[in-house]
Amino acid sequence: MSKCVFIDHGTVTFVSNDALLVIDDPDLMYRKVLVYKVCLTDITDEQGEREKAVQYLMSLKHRSLLMNYRLEANNIVDVQLQTPEGESVNEMINKQIKILPVQNIRNDSYVMYKDISQSDPAVGENKLIMILNRTTILIDSRVTWIAMDDLPYLRNLQSMLECYGKKVADFQQSYLPREGEMCLVQCLKRWYRGVCYETAGDGKPAIFLCDYGSMTLVELSNIRKLPTQLATKTVRTHDGTVAHLDEAKAEGLTLDSMFLDIYLPENELVSVDVSQTTVVKGLPGAQEKETHIVLNLHELDNFLKSRNMNP
Repeated sequence: MSKCVFIDHGTVTFVSNDALLVIDDPDLMYRKVLVYKVCLTDITDEQGEREKAVQYLMSLKHRSLLMNYRLEANNIVDVQLQTPEGESVNEMINKQIKILPVQNIRNDSYVMYKDISQSDPAVGENKLIMILNRTTILIDSRVTWIAMDDLPYLRNLQSMLECYGKKVADFQQSYLPREGEMCLVQCLKRWYRGVCYETAGDGKPAIFLCDYGSMTLVELSNIRKLPTQLATKTVRTHDGTVAHLDEAKAEGLTLDSMFLDIYLPENELVSVDVSQTTVVKGLPGAQEKETHIVLNLHELDNFLKSRNMNP
């Protein structure tokens, strides 16, 4: 899988390596590109709510716009766009970007993780996903993953968290969230959405990073109150059980770091089949049905099949 720029259309997408061909025609290869990438001037640097701004830009596709600019060292700079009706595109973009205000720690409002919506997984064959965390793979063959189509959403959310985190980085007063409460935490100099799993007396509560599926201990000096606008954003990551891995482990397969990096790589796009299965749990008379996500990773599945054929 390769990330490709369609230079004659200005779009970026992932393409299967099998679909990449060599251009044999020199005239076609060296044909002049008439599409330009420009940066609009005076757009806010604040990483606020940008979804409406993106929707506004999408609504301008295929419309004729007036562009004002100047040339500097043969580069197009200070670009301002205007609609035929005289509306400034630059100003409209800034109006659509909603900047999050700094929240007072004494504000009584809070959001519990159980009340946050979770997106439905993209079920089907040949889905592109990214594994974000595999720390539970040795315990129950489970990984945390996100669909490729949801990566821009996660990146935008992360940018807003980083921007807000910088505003509240100076430690002024301890904030200990309730068990199950959403909070903002700093880990390894980055800010994340967290869920408090315990109110520990040692000053380092266990925090679940819900957008990445990992658990960590965080000092109180690195915990902040999370604004409702960020806390209530949908979680688009999922837990998934890797198909056939439990059986392979029972038959003696060793999951060392090299194996994991080859067949279950983190932060890389992998092709999988995503399905759901229903499991009944609990004691007789108090049983509940749970829906589990199953991931069939193509390369891993091929390896396990070849292993069974050549014991």
